[in-house]
Amino acid sequence: MLGEAGSRTQVVSLWAALFTLLTLLFLGPLVAELPFAALAGIVIVAGAGLLAPAEFWALWHFRKTEFWLGIVTSPPSSF
Repeated sequence: MLGEAGSRTQVVSLWAALFTLLTLLFLGPLVAELPFAALAGIVIVAGAGLLAPAEFWALWHFRKTEFWLGIVTSPPSSF
């Protein structure tokens, strides 16, 4: 993902880790106050973004067994 964003070295991963750590430190108390339903919604939306129909279509043409594995394992991982 970072390569698609234009990164050229692995230092970008260190910066991403640093910003993630700072975000957790400073925004953690705010997230702790959110109801579980709101946190579940955030996780579901993030997980739904990982499901790419184009990837499944490519798997169907490349390896049908991996396509079916993806179909079987995607719904349980969403819950």
